[in-house]
Formats: sequence, C-alpha cells, structure tokens
Amino acid sequence: MLSIITDTILFFACLVVLAASIYLSIKLRFVQLRFIPNLLKTFVLSLTGKHEKTSHTIAPHRALFTAMSTTLGISTIVGPAIAIRLGGPGALVGFLLTSFFG
Repeated sequence: MLSIITDTILFFACLVVLAASIYLSIKLRFVQLRFIPNLLKTFVLSLTGKHEKTSHTIAPHRALFTAMSTTLGISTIVGPAIAIRLGGPGALVGFLLTSFFG
C-alpha cells in the first residue's frame, strides 16, 4: 500500500516539474534551441584560442568543463541505467523529455 502511495506522489511530482519546465521553455521562447549557434561559436573560439583574454578571465572551455564536472556525479551516470532497468523504455522517454525541457 505504501508503495502505491509513494509511486503516485512521485508521478504527480514529476508531472508538475515537467509541466513547469515546458511552461518556462515556452515563456523563454525555447532558449535551449535559440542559443545553440552561440554556444558552438563560443566553444570553437575557445578551442582555437581566439577568445578574449584578460588577466581575470578563465577560458570558456575550462569554465564549461568545470561546470560539467561539478554537476555530474555518480548518480547522474548510474541513475539512468537503474531507471531504464527498473522502468523500461518509458524511463528513457522521460529522461529525454526532462533533459530537453529542463
């Protein structure tokens, strides 16, 4: 009985988060898609060394890798594998939707 209650609460919490992220994506005019060219341009410039260099800045690619290393953890790597194992292909769809809108 407790399992059913917790599953229901988790399901509705995930729906609320997904609905909020879709709402924000629409309100921000899909910023995750609009800034892809800017992201690629900045990344290419940082790899070629043609970005602005001052004494108080960090290279954009180093900032990106630092941010990624602080947000990626063991749960981010193992979590999807466990979710797909327990939830099946539906978990993969959930991850794709959440990663796109989140």
